Amino acid sequence: MSFGYPVFLDVEGISILVVGGGIVAGRKVEGLLRAGAAVTVVAPDVTAEISAMDVRIERRPYAAGDADGFQLVITAT
Repeated sequence: MSFGYPVFLDVEGISILVVGGGIVAGRKVEGLLRAGAAVTVVAPDVTAEISAMDVRIERRPYAAGDADGFQLVITAT
């Protein structure tokens, strides 16, 4: 069986939405910031680590239309 999942993207300056605020989301956000992305997190609760990062945080559940305007959306719930 062949797998084709691994992908490398140039996200510098790209607007990215991360849905979720837990440990897994924190790892995703950390990597995205290192790569130069502009990150927004939408989640009812976020870890202290995410709160300390240079990201826009919207503490609420994801809603229809939240992905509008973002070039990439990552779910980590």
